[in-house]
Amino acid sequence: MSLPGVFRRVMPSATISLNFALDGCEVRLRELTGHDERRISGTGTEDALQLLDVIMLPVEVEGSLLHAEDLVAADRDRVLAALYIQTFGDRIENTLHCDACQLPFDTHFSLRELTATLDKRPRNSQFTPIAANMFECIDGWRFRLPTGCDERAAAESVLAERCLPDTEARPDLAVLQTALDEVGPLLELELKASCPECGCVHLVQFDIQTYLLRSLLNEQLHLFVDIHRLAAAYGWSAKEILSLTRTERRQLVELVENEPSRRRTSR
Repeated sequence: MSLPGVFRRVMPSATISLNFALDGCEVRLRELTGHDERRISGTGTEDALQLLDVIMLPVEVEGSLLHAEDLVAADRDRVLAALYIQTFGDRIENTLHCDACQLPFDTHFSLRELTATLDKRPRNSQFTPIAANMFECIDGWRFRLPTGCDERAAAESVLAERCLPDTEARPDLAVLQTALDEVGPLLELELKASCPECGCVHLVQFDIQTYLLRSLLNEQLHLFVDIHRLAAAYGWSAKEILSLTRTERRQLVELVENEPSRRRTSR
């Protein structure tokens, strides 16, 4: 049985406004397919860039197509957050084990609320935006935020220096790093969580890139189970099933699992 044409339609895309690009510049993401999920092999920046490059819908900026490596790291984190929400929903959940009483407890927060909190922070008056991604410090030196292209081209120890134009005024790298964190905060931070049993406070490291990619990696086994179920039910090839969007695949698997004949057989 061939894959029905109804499942080849274009699904609605998520739209994200960029904070550090030309005014009005937006990124649109199509929904993940099985091919996209299967391609993921790690949680590093290169893995994130490769994933975004295949799901970002074409958009031109000053006559050139925008690629994932062109995004400022802070904007890229917002795009990854939008992808997480599109794929898994807004809620971030974790189970921790208390260091004090040794009991497990659950923590959760809203990714939308966390992003909004960072984006609504008062702007530091020391740094004045003078271009789409160029800022001037009150002391006179200028800097820009790093992009994926910078991260690909430079080791971490020299990444910050790529963000400085060739001017006479050059700040201490620690001062520059503080400026980068202030102007373009990443979704990579330390959150507090209190054990409900004993009140012990824990510091939880959260980083949207690692959390998203790890969540997708953890689901790859389920992807192969989905392929098996749909292939057995409809006779479709793995290639056809992987071409389905994640939503379509999950809905079809649910239909197959809920068929009365299958429920009777499983008893």
